[in-house]
Amino acid sequence: MVRHQILATAFVGLVLPLVTAVPQLMSTHAGLHRRRTPPPIPPRPEGVGPESFHGSQFDFFDDIGFVAGSPGVEAAPVMLYSRTGPDTDPCYPESAVVIGSNPPKKNPGTDTSAAYNPGASCNNPGDYHGAYTLGKPFPVYIGASWCGKVWKVNFDLYYVHDGNLKAGHKHDWEGISVVFAKDPAANGGDWWVRAGATYNHHSNHDWFKWKDLVTVDVDVPGESDIENDERGRMKKHPKVYVGFYSHSAYPTEKNDYLINSGPASVEYRSDDWWRLPRAEDMHLWTEIPGESWSDGAV
Repeated sequence: MVRHQILATAFVGLVLPLVTAVPQLMSTHAGLHRRRTPPPIPPRPEGVGPESFHGSQFDFFDDIGFVAGSPGVEAAPVMLYSRTGPDTDPCYPESAVVIGSNPPKKNPGTDTSAAYNPGASCNNPGDYHGAYTLGKPFPVYIGASWCGKVWKVNFDLYYVHDGNLKAGHKHDWEGISVVFAKDPAANGGDWWVRAGATYNHHSNHDWFKWKDLVTVDVDVPGESDIENDERGRMKKHPKVYVGFYSHSAYPTEKNDYLINSGPASVEYRSDDWWRLPRAEDMHLWTEIPGESWSDGAV
């Protein structure tokens, strides 16, 4: 949705080396995962609700896969993308792997366009029908990791480039991590609830408590709550507003003037397209080719 005039300049201040954009992916290329047999999930103790996940669902994350009830599916982020006018589109996520390649080969990416439109030479979200248009499906790469006292589920998206007007780089990885802490209702048991999320923009990772985020259920009887922007509702899926040029992740929209340099916090992002990744869109980190992604970095 176009609310203000946007300056036709690249957001140079947001362009950082690619190597800072993929830290949570670099340790996952140890080879194909050898599947284990996960143990049965025990019954929930009294007082532990359906919003809680058992520890085995994280420990055996890759083995269980993306099924109903798994934390990867149930806590997936709603991704929101923007346009600044009828001639501009976002660079939309796509497969990090060349479709049909065996063994898997990485997407060659594209150089940042000399055009104003950052969506040039990119996948596109589909036809536009006004704010909150449902976008096309895209792949998301997911993995779970233990971080000492919490479990973290990382959702990573691949873009063939970021930026525009030659200010940017080939290959861009950005995303969000949902963090799970011990469920106090479990009295020390191995049950975990959403505690918050880390929104990633290049080398920065901004932490927000779940109660401070805009979260939605999406799939509810009657009218969907996808357009609800009230914080503190403690629902299933966090909203993620994607930066128009850098693809950085933010918990709120920002749709006023855009300048050609400055802090990432002022980057344009809005709600023109949205998409909640479904189980069929989800892929494990182990599917990502173990090659360098920095060949297009600036």
